Amino acid sequence: MVTKKKEDKKDMRSSKAYKFIVGFIIAVALIIFIISSVILVIKIVPDTFGLVAATFQSVKEEAPVETADISADKTSIKSGDGINFSWGNLNEDTAYSLIFLCGDDSMEIRANGQTLSCDEYIVINNNDNNENVVFVTDKDSVNVSTIFESEDSTGDIETIKQIDLTVSNNNTSVTTETVRTTNVSTTPNTRDLYIRLVRSGVVNNTAYIQFEVGNSGSISTGTWQFRAILPTASVSDRVFVSNIQTSLSSGSGIIYTLTFSNLESGTNQAIIQIDPQNIVSESNESNNQLALNFRGNGDTSYNSDDRADFNIDLLGYGILIGNRYTETRDIDQNDELAIRFRVRNIGGEETEDWR
Repeated sequence: MVTKKKEDKKDMRSSKAYKFIVGFIIAVALIIFIISSVILVIKIVPDTFGLVAATFQSVKEEAPVETADISADKTSIKSGDGINFSWGNLNEDTAYSLIFLCGDDSMEIRANGQTLSCDEYIVINNNDNNENVVFVTDKDSVNVSTIFESEDSTGDIETIKQIDLTVSNNNTSVTTETVRTTNVSTTPNTRDLYIRLVRSGVVNNTAYIQFEVGNSGSISTGTWQFRAILPTASVSDRVFVSNIQTSLSSGSGIIYTLTFSNLESGTNQAIIQIDPQNIVSESNESNNQLALNFRGNGDTSYNSDDRADFNIDLLGYGILIGNRYTETRDIDQNDELAIRFRVRNIGGEETEDWR
């Protein structure tokens, strides 16, 4: 009996030790699992926040940035006139500027209460939606590129738009009206540009010449130009060259009204030349010029002490091919240069012989 009780006690102790060991192992495993889970969570959470932050940053970077467009009320003006630039609402955290590129030392630009030169700029007030800019030059014509730029808080500069302008001193304007002519040649394959005076006059020292240019040939002329030598007090306004004109079909014509101001004092001649470079091959070249006199009271006066006074006007230059004069700026080394000019006596007495 004693032996059996001892064995029962031994079995009981073995069972308790076994349970303790198993429980200890389970507790250790549970602690290891908890620690591993905590470490994993600590590792994953920053990565998740980083991924979310990167996603928002990517969306922010790819989101289109609104820019304010700009426009001008005109792209061609006379010296001393203004151009109004306008735009939409501007971003408050962005700086904007207008840059004027023209490469002309004599150009004066007045904007935003400042006087600028070419290649300088003005800073735009973000609360404004327009700016009036005045351009002044003593050149016949100057091309100006106006660039609208933005600069964000990081210093990145963006060109929003470029507007090309022309500033000139020319006081001449032209209007047109299409007409038809019945005087058409029956000779095949002929072109014949002609010019005909319709009317002319002077009002308050501003002159106008209304003239018709037509094609009395039997086929279309192709493109062409005309040039006017005008009796203006300003030397820079005396020569007017038209843009390229569209082809005139057989029997068609255009009435032009050429207006110019600031007439030279006294009686002086205006000359209009059709196809001055002889680009159009015509059956009759003798009807391409119109000349008429105007009397003005402009700033340039005749010599008051009755002495002779020479005045010279450049009409053009080009080359001679045989006896034919062709106006061109493409002059090669061996070409025979020709210069066309007009000499007048605007004094009050006859000149002596001269050369």
